[in-house]
Amino acid sequence: MAKYHFIGGDGKTYGPYPLEKLQEFQQQNRLDGESKVQKDGGGFRPASEFPELAAAAAPVQPTHAQPQQNPSQPYYQPQPQPGMPYYPQPGYDPNVKPGKVQAIGIMTLVGGILATLFGAGGLLYVAIVGLATFGIGCLFAVFPVYWLVAGILCIVQGSKLMGKNPELVYPKTKNTAILQIVCIICCDWINMTLGIITLVFLNDPQVRAYMRLPAK
Repeated sequence: MAKYHFIGGDGKTYGPYPLEKLQEFQQQNRLDGESKVQKDGGGFRPASEFPELAAAAAPVQPTHAQPQQNPSQPYYQPQPQPGMPYYPQPGYDPNVKPGKVQAIGIMTLVGGILATLFGAGGLLYVAIVGLATFGIGCLFAVFPVYWLVAGILCIVQGSKLMGKNPELVYPKTKNTAILQIVCIICCDWINMTLGIITLVFLNDPQVRAYMRLPAK
């Protein structure tokens, strides 16, 4: 019997489940055609690419027992994820990628590149000053080292956010945003500003709907 795994909206992998269980998740709107599914250890692909799941992924007509869609709110997203509290987020299409998701990736990547360049330049400056002061100036190397490490981490995270499945790395984006904000200890106002804007965007309802996360 085939075994299936799938990636939930929180970025975690769930399974193994038999086919019947995944079809049950589809009926409960916990799994849709865009959900990443793995069969018998293969690669993760959208559920719609599996014939045995594609048929069950057809839209279910609302009944009296289901929440009725408000005509003034074009989209309704009843997609709870295993192990996560869920509250519906009306008004946003979870299948449309908001511009703010792209902006988060760009701000993280650009901030990382700047921090890496500033950190490398800072280390070079500290090395020169250290030679001139017989090593005393090297005590300040901790700041450019932090700059450099934070920059590299932000570059990696930003590159992933710019990829096809940003929802898989979304939970770690808050950490890199905080790293950017802490760059203020190096007088880096640019990264501090980008980090604050990123935290604001991460809590945007439309962004959370796209990431399949509960509303706050």
